[in-house]
Amino acid sequence: MAVIIVGAPADETLRNRMTALAEAHRRREAFFGTSSPAVVSGPLPGEDFVPTPRALDAALSGPSWGEKVDAKHRKAIRRIPGAIIRFPLEDGGTVDTFITDWSPLPGACAIAVHPGHPLATEEGFTGRYARHPLTGDLIGVWTAGWVRPDFGTGAVVVNPAHSEVDLDFARRTGLPIRFALADRPPSCDPETWPRPPVVKRGVTRTGQPFDQAARDYLDELVAHGHAEQTALPHLTKRHPNPELLAALMADPRTTVITTADAISKDLLWARVALAELGRAATPRIVTDIPVRNPQQVESLIRNVARKEPGAPDRKLLHALEAGDFDEAFTALRSTTDRTSAQTAVRVLFGAESLVP
Repeated sequence: MAVIIVGAPADETLRNRMTALAEAHRRREAFFGTSSPAVVSGPLPGEDFVPTPRALDAALSGPSWGEKVDAKHRKAIRRIPGAIIRFPLEDGGTVDTFITDWSPLPGACAIAVHPGHPLATEEGFTGRYARHPLTGDLIGVWTAGWVRPDFGTGAVVVNPAHSEVDLDFARRTGLPIRFALADRPPSCDPETWPRPPVVKRGVTRTGQPFDQAARDYLDELVAHGHAEQTALPHLTKRHPNPELLAALMADPRTTVITTADAISKDLLWARVALAELGRAATPRIVTDIPVRNPQQVESLIRNVARKEPGAPDRKLLHALEAGDFDEAFTALRSTTDRTSAQTAVRVLFGAESLVP
C-alpha cells in the first residue's frame, strides 16, 4: 500500500512528525510484504474538475472512510432545496433545470446552460428552443459562462425581471424582461409598473400572493410530469489534489497522513473525483500524529537487549501489521519476546543500527 502526506502542517515540528509517521508506515508495508500499487491509465480529473450532484451523492453512499471523516464530508456537502423543472425541447427531448424559486416562473424568457452542457454550443444562442411547461411559449436555449456546472443540473431558467444576474444577462443579449410578480397588480397606469428585479415578494397579475402561486405552479407541473421537488447536493469549495487522487486510483487502500483541515478539503475532493469516475477507495486515514519522547524511545530500544527470545507476541505484531501504532507502542513496552520487540523498534523508529 502507498503512503502519502496531505495538508499543510502548522509548523516545522508537525511537518517532521508527519514525515516520521509516513516513513514508519512505509517500513511497515515493506516488512509485512503488502501488494504493489496498480498502474493508473487514462486521464484523471484535473484542478478544474467540477463534481456533478450524482458524484456527490455517490461519494457519501460508497464505502466508509471512517466515522469521523464521513461526518466531516457530510457536513461539507450541503443540500440546496429546490425543484427540477423539465422543459420539453421543440425538436425532441427535454432539458432539466434546477430552480430554487419558481414563484415567478411564468415570466421566464430563456434557458441558459453551462459551456460543458450537452446542449451547449459557442457562447450565445444555441439555435434551439424549449416549450415553457406552464404557458407553452417557445423560449431560446443559450450558452452562458456564468452558469455553474456544479450547481444543480448545469442548466438554469432565465427570469430577468426577478433575478439580478438574469437581468444583467438580458440587458446584454436583448432578451425580454417579463414580470410575473409585482408589488401590486400592474395596469395602464405607469405608477403601477414594477422595477426589476422583484425577488420573492409581490403578487401575480390576478393578485395571488407569490408564495401561494409557487405552490400552485409546482403542483400543476408535478401533476403533468414536468417537475419534481428535490434537494441537490452542492460542494461549496473545491480543493483539488491530483496527487492524492492518483495515489488512491493506484492503491485504494493508501495510507493518508493528513492534517485535520485537509479532511474536508483535499480528501473530500479526491473522494468525489473517484465517485465521478465510478471508482471507490477505502484509505487508512491518520490524523492523530503521535508525539514520542526521545528519552522514552531510547529507553525502549535499550530494553530490547534485556528481553529473551520467546514465542512471537501476536498482539504486538498484529498491531504493527494493522498500522495501529499507538497499540503497538503500548504492546512494545510490555512484550517479553525479543524478536517481536526488535521488529517493532525497526518499524516504529527505523532504528535498524540501534537494535541490540
